[in-house]
Amino acid sequence: MSQCNGFEDIGSINRPPRLVSGEDYDMWKNRMESFFCYQEYEMWKSIRDGPYTPMVASADSGGPPVPKEPSKYSEEDIKKMEVDFKELGAIQMCLPNELFHNFRSYKTTKELWEALEKMFAGSEEVKENRRDILKQQYENFVWKEGESLTVLYNRYTYLVGELQCSKVKLENEDILKKFIRSLPSCWTLYTVSIRRTKNLKTLQMNELFGMLKTYELEMIQAKERSSSYQTASTSTTTSSALHSDHSV
Repeated sequence: MSQCNGFEDIGSINRPPRLVSGEDYDMWKNRMESFFCYQEYEMWKSIRDGPYTPMVASADSGGPPVPKEPSKYSEEDIKKMEVDFKELGAIQMCLPNELFHNFRSYKTTKELWEALEKMFAGSEEVKENRRDILKQQYENFVWKEGESLTVLYNRYTYLVGELQCSKVKLENEDILKKFIRSLPSCWTLYTVSIRRTKNLKTLQMNELFGMLKTYELEMIQAKERSSSYQTASTSTTTSSALHSDHSV
């Protein structure tokens, strides 16, 4: 996974995200879908159905509609046609120069979107192979020596997100149980308590992380208090010994 260079890569509700590399395609695609739906639903329809073409009834009785002459376009026609042009431009602005040259010949959003999908998502066989790899990574997911809870959580939720982007169905309860099992043994007592007192079918992953994080902070504070007490106790003992030596 490539690292984002800043908020320009992530985008916002008013600015589409940049496609940094092929590795980020699935994440970029999801953000672009959200971006277009937020901006204007007609944009998403343009990707799905192709650009709007103004039509009129055929001169032949009972014949199918035919495209309008450009000179007869209404303001409403032009407004609908502009959606695809704006959307095409938005996607082109997302592409770095080294990618843009490969896709500059596409003239509609639907064509460009499908070309990107074909290049980065691949065929159904490639997608299935990717799903298998992600499933194996999920099955083998474990805590790494020295890894903090936050790093472990971020690594796990990213993997789960990749699986969901690849259309792999995961039950909420299974996601939580897998994460709990991946924690080091020092968490065992607390996680057993969670499994006994919480409904893992309805508990959300971020809620579980919040509970674990709170417990982690409590344990850190307890260790600090214990360390302070031991330091104070040692200091008192040393002071008493010195006082006794001076008395003698």
